[in-house]
Amino acid sequence: MELERLFVVLRKWWWFMLLAMIVAGVSSFLAVRRQPINYQARAVLMVGNALNNPTPTGNDFSLPQQLAALYAPIAESAAVRERTQEVLGLSFLPGYSARAMTNGPFIEIIVTDTNPERAKAVANELANQLILQSPTAPNPDDVKQAEFVASQLADLQASIEETQAEILAKENELQSVTSARDIATLEGEIEALRSKLRSTRAIYADYLVGVGGGSVNSITLFSAANAAIRVGSGSMTTVLVVAAIGFMLAFGAAYMLEYLDDTIKKPDDIKWTSNLQALPGIGRFETDGSDHSKLITLTQPRSPNAESYRALRTNIKAAVEDHLSGTLLVTSARPGEGKSVTSANLAIAMAQQGHNVLLIDGDLRRPMQHHLFDLRREPGLADLLHELNVNDHIKDIEGLLKGVLQRTPERRLVVLTCGSIKQVAFELLSSEIMHKILDALSNRFDFVILDSPPVLAVSDAVGLSTQVDYVIIVGEAHKLRRKELREVESRLREANANVIGITLNRVKRQNTGFYYTYYREYVEEDNEKPKDGRNKKAKSAVSEKPKDARQSDPLTIEPQPENLS
Repeated sequence: MELERLFVVLRKWWWFMLLAMIVAGVSSFLAVRRQPINYQARAVLMVGNALNNPTPTGNDFSLPQQLAALYAPIAESAAVRERTQEVLGLSFLPGYSARAMTNGPFIEIIVTDTNPERAKAVANELANQLILQSPTAPNPDDVKQAEFVASQLADLQASIEETQAEILAKENELQSVTSARDIATLEGEIEALRSKLRSTRAIYADYLVGVGGGSVNSITLFSAANAAIRVGSGSMTTVLVVAAIGFMLAFGAAYMLEYLDDTIKKPDDIKWTSNLQALPGIGRFETDGSDHSKLITLTQPRSPNAESYRALRTNIKAAVEDHLSGTLLVTSARPGEGKSVTSANLAIAMAQQGHNVLLIDGDLRRPMQHHLFDLRREPGLADLLHELNVNDHIKDIEGLLKGVLQRTPERRLVVLTCGSIKQVAFELLSSEIMHKILDALSNRFDFVILDSPPVLAVSDAVGLSTQVDYVIIVGEAHKLRRKELREVESRLREANANVIGITLNRVKRQNTGFYYTYYREYVEEDNEKPKDGRNKKAKSAVSEKPKDARQSDPLTIEPQPENLS
């Protein structure tokens, strides 16, 4: 889809997207407000003794970090959960997670709960239960042994500190003596003390290994969960995200509706469907119910819709390079799209500009022109075709034409009605006889406009398209489908018809474009001004006749008086 079509969807369905965004945002806001406040407690465990070792090696960091990745899933095991529940006397545990931290040999346990005290207690107990899973965990049966070892470690630590102090005192004393004998004595005492210190430290280290204090595969509590902190609910973020999702879903729904609705609604839709030129559209207009009131270029010549027909006339003349003669076929995809009314109003608009125009009702199956202009239906085109088909020796076609042409309220417009359709074969519309009739008429009128049947209903229009110079298609907005327009275009192209373009009929006012709006504003402003001589002069300039010798008379073929209405 082109970017322009995406903006079209946005302009058309903006209210739906806005509504969906508001509903989604308000709903999520109300839902978030009803959620309870959550708290998080965090406990951190350390694996190994790398931080307590004054001279750690690379192995003191890498191996505990690998062990931390193995211990973290154990904190989420069923055994640890059940034991924690049992110790704390809880029927359930709040949500928590345990993970090995990437920046060291640490395990992080995070508990999220609506009760801050419970979150803290669970975090600390989970940490304690994980410590009990390590091989260096304290055994309840060896409490006395642990107490003894602890006392021995304390004594050894005191001895080490005392020996270090004695060594420091002897070293200070050594600096003040000058006798060689005294120096030798003090150096011997210092060396003895240092030997004692090394021995005591070795014993202290052995005790530490025995209790696991220096073991690599050991877990200790690095940071307890002292207090639970309130977790930000992110309500505004949630509301904005949900509102954005609502907008995107509404946009997708609108796009789908536009995709499924393949009707053509405005002239801009034509360029996305076919290669036909979009001619000015005709808006909807009200009538008093009579067929004659549909001739809006006569009944309401200053209305915006009448101006739309004049704009259509201008575009057609520009397409035919301002030729002062030509045959024009007006057709549609299916019945009821307003081709007959468009043909009549277009013929009137051309006649009002000073051209001699002939309007032929070529729809012999559902004729309308005699109703619109309140004319006799017979004799007409069908009678001409029948007469020329039966009596092919007739050479005076012009004489026959004079007997069937009828005047209209617009003096430069003449109508050839359908005639008696019971006595004509429809195949004659695309025959050489029809070609002779059109040839004789086109030489005497500036424009011959032919109202034909719908293309998709019968084959008459395709046959007639080969007999004329130009073809325009009339489609009803919101009813003409894209596939129908493509099929009409394909059939006419296969017949080598010279299709000027397509005009949409009964277009909604908001889809008629700037032309309708600006014309309406201009006319309303003009109506407020006093009608002085300058307005009359402008009006007369609009109806100025083209300077062509053949148009000096309103009719180049004078109808017989008894046939004029």
